[in-house]
Amino acid sequence: GYTPETRAYAGAVVQLAYRPDSLARISSAKIDISCTRNRQRILLAECDWFMKGEKAVLKSQLLHTLYPDYYWGIGANTAASQRMRYSGLRSAAQLAWLFRIKPQQFSGPEFRFHEQRNFSFLEGDTGLYKTLAPARIAGIGWTFLSDSRNNQLNATSGSMVRLQVLLNRLSGGTFPKGQVDFRRYFPLKNGAIAFRGLYQQSGRLTPFFDLPLYGGDAARGYFLGRFRGQTLALLQ
Repeated sequence: GYTPETRAYAGAVVQLAYRPDSLARISSAKIDISCTRNRQRILLAECDWFMKGEKAVLKSQLLHTLYPDYYWGIGANTAASQRMRYSGLRSAAQLAWLFRIKPQQFSGPEFRFHEQRNFSFLEGDTGLYKTLAPARIAGIGWTFLSDSRNNQLNATSGSMVRLQVLLNRLSGGTFPKGQVDFRRYFPLKNGAIAFRGLYQQSGRLTPFFDLPLYGGDAARGYFLGRFRGQTLALLQ
């Protein structure tokens, strides 16, 4: 495959799809190991698992990367000329255990851990390097999920709304983080049209690597991390 931040990449994916009973939708779990032309190493494990009768759903993610990357600073007006290249190790884990409150609606606690360390400067604007401070984050919060999609892997109808509110702790204090993610799918004869709205807000003490990022899955075709800041809002 290819993305702006990795260039060409290759790897292996193991994916499991499972339906616990006739009342539950298909659940999925996968492990993805990738290496990129930019000499990045990525290990990703994800799970969206419905219990019998859809009485609960488990959502989890584990991520570990060795990731040479670019950084332009923080804000919507960062100049392309101030780009710097750095490398660092990143580890992250997220777990949400959501219980059904009514058909297709779930709510429950969410826990997260996020750490970035072992920074090294590779090239570019050395003035930005001092902002790449290592940090370790532990967070807890609450999630609400309304999900009527017909398929978790490749939806063609239905909608999904996910609301998250988290309080995160690091050595310098605490900061809040919240998200509203809305997706709607309109079926066609041979596929579907998808619409997405996303809003993310993070507190003043958020480390640079945990700020909302523009690009990637949220804005395809843009380098993930070209813009980052406390607030992100987009429609696509």
